[in-house]
Amino acid sequence: MHHRPSSAASSMVGPRPFRGLHHAGRTRQIFLAEAQSPRGAYVFLTVFGPESSLGLVRLYFEELVQGLAAAAPPVEALTGPALAEHFERDLNRNLAVLFGRA
Repeated sequence: MHHRPSSAASSMVGPRPFRGLHHAGRTRQIFLAEAQSPRGAYVFLTVFGPESSLGLVRLYFEELVQGLAAAAPPVEALTGPALAEHFERDLNRNLAVLFGRA
């Protein structure tokens, strides 16, 4: 897996693990964080208002990360081809039929 953005962020915050980035604006706040899965890393941007706290957003984010990990297919299920053998040929044929070029 390739984690350059997280590694760069980690180097800026020192030896502590990178847990996310928070910015509080006048009317909205943002929370940016990464979640790992068997298919790679996902980056989530959460925008929230003054009625929510950063602690609550982090709590729900951790629940989301745990839910994604539980729902992710097993790594061994990902070893096969992602597309059918003749996917490109079939796609081109179907698009030609759809747009009247067949």
